[in-house]
Amino acid sequence: MKIKSTLLIGAACIGIIACETNTYTEQDRLTATANLNAFVDSVETSLKTTPTHDWSAIDSRFDSLESRADKVYKDLKMEITEIELIETRYETAIENAKRIEENFQKTAEMHLQNIEKWWETTSKEPTATRAKTIANIESTTRESLDWLEKNFNNLSEDSKEKYNKIVDELGKS
Repeated sequence: MKIKSTLLIGAACIGIIACETNTYTEQDRLTATANLNAFVDSVETSLKTTPTHDWSAIDSRFDSLESRADKVYKDLKMEITEIELIETRYETAIENAKRIEENFQKTAEMHLQNIEKWWETTSKEPTATRAKTIANIESTTRESLDWLEKNFNNLSEDSKEKYNKIVDELGKS
C-alpha cells in the first residue's frame, strides 16, 4: 500500500510538472507585438508633425511595451527577432527626430538673432524714424517674426521669452 501511495504521489508530481503551461498565450504575443508596433507607428507620425517632444515620456512608454513583449516572447520560448526589428525602427525614428529637433532649435535661434540684430539697430534711431522703420520692416526680419509666431508653441522657453520681449518692444514703439 505504501508503495502504491508513493507511486501515485510521484506520478501526480510528474504529471503536474509535465503539464506546466506557459503564463502567456499566442494571442498575448500577437497583442504585445501589435501594441509595440502601433506605438512606434504613432511615434513616427508624431515626429513628422511636431519638431519638439518629451523624450523621457516617449522612451518610458516604449520601454514598458518592449518589456512586456520580451516577457511574453521569453515565456513562449520564441525568438525576439520581430521585437528587435521594431526596436531598430524606433531607434532610427528617434535619432532622426532628435536631429530634426536640433535643426529646429538652430533655425529658431537664427530667426531670433536676426530680429535682435535688427532691433538693436532700429532702437538706436530717433522715435519718428524708428516708427517708419518698424512700419517698413525688412522682409527677412518680417519672415523671422512670422516664422517664430507660427512655431511659437514649439520654441524653447528661453526663445519664447526673447520673442515676447521683442514683440512687446515693437508694440511700444
